[in-house]
Parts: sequence; C-alpha cells; structure tokens
Amino acid sequence: VREHVARLKRGGQHSAECMLFEGGVMLREGRYPQALESFRKLQPVGDHRHAVIQLTAECLYWLKRYPESERLFATLVQERPQDAEPHRWLGAVYFDIGLTDAALFELQRAVELNPQDYRPRRLLATIYEEAGRLALAIEQYQLALQLNSQVDQQDILEQLAAALLRANQFEEALQTAKRIQPPTATALVTTAECESGLGRYE
Repeated sequence: VREHVARLKRGGQHSAECMLFEGGVMLREGRYPQALESFRKLQPVGDHRHAVIQLTAECLYWLKRYPESERLFATLVQERPQDAEPHRWLGAVYFDIGLTDAALFELQRAVELNPQDYRPRRLLATIYEEAGRLALAIEQYQLALQLNSQVDQQDILEQLAAALLRANQFEEALQTAKRIQPPTATALVTTAECESGLGRYE
C-alpha cells in the first residue's frame, strides 16, 4: 500500500486517495487517533464515500466511541444493505454495548450475505456461549474453524474447547485442546479439567 501511495504522489494526483490509503495503513497498525484525523480531512462523497465512512467507523469502534461508530455503520447498512461488512461491524458494536438481540440480527445477516467469512460466526458463537446456548456456540465455533484458513485458529480452538468442556463433552474438548501446538496455558488448563472430568485424576 505504501508503494502504491508513493507512486500516486510521484504522479502528483489522487491526493484524496493517498490520504485514504495512508489512513488505512495507520488504522491497520493500530494508530487509531492518527488514522481518524486523516479520515476527517476527507469528504465522504463520490467514489470514496463508503470507504471513508467504513474506515472512520472502524477507528471510532477501536477507540470505544460506540455511539458515533454505530451511527456510521448504520448509515452504511442503509446505503449498502447487501454488503456484509457493515452488518458484521454493527453486530460487533451492538455486542459491545450489550444489545444482544440486535447483535444477533446483524451478525446473522452478515453470515447470510457472506457465508465464507468466519468472523461473524465466531462472534455469534461467543454470544451463544455467554447465553448458555452451548450446542449453537459449539456449532458456530466449528464452522469458524473450517472457514478461517489458519487466521486466529489458536484462539478459536481455545474457545471451542472451553465450550465443549462446559457442555461436559470432555473427550471432544480434550482432543480440541490437544490441537493447540505448542500448548498454551489455557489449553493446558482445559486439558487438565478434561482429564479430571474423565476420572483420570493423576
């Protein structure tokens, strides 16, 4: 992205596009205040409108400015109802502010629009687990693992193993925890609890 921006700058054109890309890089690096300042210099109009709104809303989300973030994601959902990303992000906002039903609705819509994205499924699983709906949580964690192509796989394996353990599926939880290599502290604790649940106290 930086190379692309450098080429644009050498050409002396696309200043708005350069600012958008530079802000995007800062966002991905976790430099949220700087990225937000960059996006605020851009007008959400024309070809870049939705990108500016999306990235600005993401910055606000990571800065925990949820009401502002919610408003922007809701705008995108209204203007681009068939785009899964705003639905996914809006679901995350609702989850973080405790609006569980609204979060479920948006995340389920994101899954419908993009069935291959593991991220809304993972958050759905978290919501189901917190609500004690363990069978649904386990199903969504398993689907997320199938779809994620190694990204975040260790974390999802830990979550799946914990959900299986809560459901008293000790053998399944044990095998899931053993897939985490090298084993993490969380995986070792889960393994120990599974062995205890199976009566293998030694």
